[in-house]
Amino acid sequence: MFSIKRGHKQVPVAGCKVIDGSIRTKHKIKVIRGEDVIQEGLSIAELRVFKDIVQEVHNGMECGIDLGKIKDDSFELIEGDEIHAVINEASTPTAVDVWGY
Repeated sequence: MFSIKRGHKQVPVAGCKVIDGSIRTKHKIKVIRGEDVIQEGLSIAELRVFKDIVQEVHNGMECGIDLGKIKDDSFELIEGDEIHAVINEASTPTAVDVWGY
């Protein structure tokens, strides 16, 4: 994850780069910090490329991921977290690297 900014809805938007596969708004995600999974089953509220709202982002592209309102108030994304998109439990997750500039 590059950086975390507050969008116009006052929710965190993670600046990311897709490093393997692709990510879609319908995917569930899990957040990995170091070697620990810190959140699972989160939904993607919006994907953005520049200022455009998109449904899918492909390998090598940068994007903004808006997770919307998260029920767990203690959860916070930080630079360096990895976001993995999961289509279903039987599939291989797509890695989206989350790191600072």
